[in-house]
Amino acid sequence: MLLSAWCLSCFAESESDEEINKYELQANNGDMEAMLWLGRYYYEVGWEPLTTAFYNIGDIDKAIYWYKKAYRKGSIEGMYCYAGLTQNAKLMKKAADKGHVMAAYAYGQYCMSGNHHKKIREAIYYLDKASCSFPHAFWSLGVIYGSPDIGGEYYDMNKAIHYYRVGYQMGDSSCGDALRRIEQLGY
Repeated sequence: MLLSAWCLSCFAESESDEEINKYELQANNGDMEAMLWLGRYYYEVGWEPLTTAFYNIGDIDKAIYWYKKAYRKGSIEGMYCYAGLTQNAKLMKKAADKGHVMAAYAYGQYCMSGNHHKKIREAIYYLDKASCSFPHAFWSLGVIYGSPDIGGEYYDMNKAIHYYRVGYQMGDSSCGDALRRIEQLGY
């Protein structure tokens, strides 16, 4: 799974050249919030309603530039966004360790995916950190505990059900779907 898959949200504002120039001037004068604003602006994502496909209509290089400047100035949000755009797992972990909830989720997902299955303990740790503010992390924890292929030695269907229930109670519909599938299987 790509680190940026859950990293950046849509920033669909249409701004004038004058407005953009104002933010660039502020950012060039060291304003971290303006740097983050520019990063979001240049990472703008659009949605094509006829195909339901997402497409990038921004300038990724400029987004990376401004997020990097923000994180180098001390912004954890800038660090998280820069790590996602550049697929830098080490930096994503660093943002998670500094308390960024979505970075913890993204890094936890990274640890449980692909060739990283050997990092399940680390995935559990970071997903648990994310779950305090991001209910979908409970779904990922349920997947780990509910799947012997992913969870390995951590496989425990009772824990999976527990995490799905908590996530569902917190409003995550994926957890509710998982609970219904488990009930259909007779657990």
